[in-house]
Amino acid sequence: MAPGTGRTYLSTDTIVPYTGDHGDTEILYSTEYLNLISFNGLPPHRLELKVNTPVMLLRNVNQTEGLCNGTRLLITQLLPRVIEAQIMTGTTIGHRVYIPV
Repeated sequence: MAPGTGRTYLSTDTIVPYTGDHGDTEILYSTEYLNLISFNGLPPHRLELKVNTPVMLLRNVNQTEGLCNGTRLLITQLLPRVIEAQIMTGTTIGHRVYIPV
């Protein structure tokens, strides 16, 4: 609902088969099925973000830089492989951080 254009990030939609499955993994778990699965605490397959939007981390990324579960960030730039954000809470308020996607 925020104004402006967003950037869409997609999750990984493949699984690594183990050596004894003989190709059954691809048959049982299609790409479409993997994209529909959603778990508590994980973002959806398709995540659309916009600049100047607040977000909250769902897991620890780098505790020494203040990127812990529950940290609020303000998105400042959306790049193809990296999200640039400014920390809004905790002991490192105002620091600029880069989160790989």
